[in-house]
Order: sequence, then structure tokens, then C-alpha cells
Amino acid sequence: SDVNQRVLDLLEAQGYDFDGMLILHRIITSDGKSQCRVNGKPATAATVREI
Repeated sequence: SDVNQRVLDLLEAQGYDFDGMLILHRIITSDGKSQCRVNGKPATAATVREI
């Protein structure tokens, strides 16, 4: 896999599934709130930044 081992370890530690594809999703609304997801599961902005 082309994904860095550190990222794989982080995903595993945080309980996120990795099946060969990593999808990061972040929506920031006009009022400044955000929603983040890692492979479809809710995530904090800090987790997405770390990945």
C-alpha cells in the first residue's frame, strides 16, 4: 500500500477501517462550523489534520 505506516497506525488506533482507500471529507459551513469524516465515519478536525 502507498499509505504511510504512521497513518495506518493512526487509523487503527482511532478505530477507522482501511480497505486500501482513504477518503477524508470535511465540510465547513458559512458560520464556521465543520463536519469531518474518515472513510465515512465521524472524525475530529484534529484527526483529519494529523492524517
